[in-house]
Amino acid sequence: MNYQEALKYIYGFSDLERGVGFSSRSPSKYRFDRVTSLLEVLGNPHHNLRFVHVAGSNGKGSTAAMLGSIAQSAGVRIGLYTQPHLHTFRERIVVDGLPISPTEFSLLITQLKAAVSTCTIHNPKLGDPTTFEIATVAAFKHFVEANVELAIVEVGLGGTWDATNVIDPIVSVITSLSLEHQSILGNTLREIASEKAGIVKPRRPVVTVQQPPEAMEIIRQKAQSMNSKIHVVGTSPGLHLDYKEQTAWATRPLTMPCSLQLPNGTRHVQLPLIGKHQLLNAAAAVGAALQLAPAGIKINSTDMVCGLEKTAWPARLEIIQEDPLLIIDGAHTPDACQQLVETLSLLRANNVHLIFGSGSDKNASAMLNIMSPLVSNTYLCASKHPRATRTDDHLSIVTNLGLEAQQFSSVPDALRAAELAARSEETILVTGSIFVAAEARQAKGLANEIDPGGILEMEPRH
Repeated sequence: MNYQEALKYIYGFSDLERGVGFSSRSPSKYRFDRVTSLLEVLGNPHHNLRFVHVAGSNGKGSTAAMLGSIAQSAGVRIGLYTQPHLHTFRERIVVDGLPISPTEFSLLITQLKAAVSTCTIHNPKLGDPTTFEIATVAAFKHFVEANVELAIVEVGLGGTWDATNVIDPIVSVITSLSLEHQSILGNTLREIASEKAGIVKPRRPVVTVQQPPEAMEIIRQKAQSMNSKIHVVGTSPGLHLDYKEQTAWATRPLTMPCSLQLPNGTRHVQLPLIGKHQLLNAAAAVGAALQLAPAGIKINSTDMVCGLEKTAWPARLEIIQEDPLLIIDGAHTPDACQQLVETLSLLRANNVHLIFGSGSDKNASAMLNIMSPLVSNTYLCASKHPRATRTDDHLSIVTNLGLEAQQFSSVPDALRAAELAARSEETILVTGSIFVAAEARQAKGLANEIDPGGILEMEPRH
């Protein structure tokens, strides 16, 4: 297969992320049978890797990226598996900061296609694997072939029955929890915490940030039942970061001056990921790094500072231009929008021109309500993603909030209109969906590589 054929193949299965492809061959429930069968056919590559497993509602991608940068600064060869991607599927499978190449990806998916056929013949009752299951197995195989020394794996959804949960990590990490994917994970924080805590493994340490009491209780119970030591970071006393509000926003490119409190003293950090919430994510990354020593991965405080300062994670409060201020952020939950509003207040963002689009499974009403006090004009649009909400569905919400609103057929059209309307010292904010953020970055020429057009929107095979 060439690269486009490989993409077409992997997108041809049922995919919760895109909400498409479900048929009689789709899995009726999410368990490990299909993943473990594929891995066995390929020689169980995950048995030859050391892992860190990262779950959470908010910040798990940022945390994984920061931890990867920290370990890479210590000279460790890093594999990073995250999702979704911004511009190319290959961003999901990264080694030492570089996505898997088109040639490597094509060869890998060709091998996976053969493995899928073998599993289908031998275990027809299991049904077809999902896009995410195939991608997960592909990542593990690539990491082994690339001689990765540490694989940092982000959970796709939940934790307990996520395809990634076949691994035995050195340390498990749980970032901030909030209500999300309630139709799948549960309607309460306790239920969601139970799903996320499913990544905790026997006698393996777990690092978590301070959670709401009902969620923290579940995580502590799970750790105790697994005889796993729990490390709560981001609080005082203990491992945490503080920042100086008076000087936090003076530098360009924008960084956040922080004090990193380590067991052996304080180090100063210029954090490139902006916002108070990133302090918790950074603390979680550093906390996980400290737990790698028993596995022979030694990371010192200089490596931690260097790694944090070199972290690149686009579309997370990313400032694209200065005048007018243009910010792209992938916030897609009410909690993430609240964090975004708090950071915009610190940035003294004025008269916000909001370019907004969301996924159909997101609480757009709550998100828009949170951001409305800062907004002067709203530009509604939808990404090309199959789960994107129509602008008509957002219009009534915005109107009820008393905001001026216009509808656009695409993200670039909305961005052009906002740029024409925004005056000097005003702010343009693109948010509501990581896919809207990606298309805005692409419109501004920030995508180094873009997957072939039409693949994302294609209908999977049946």
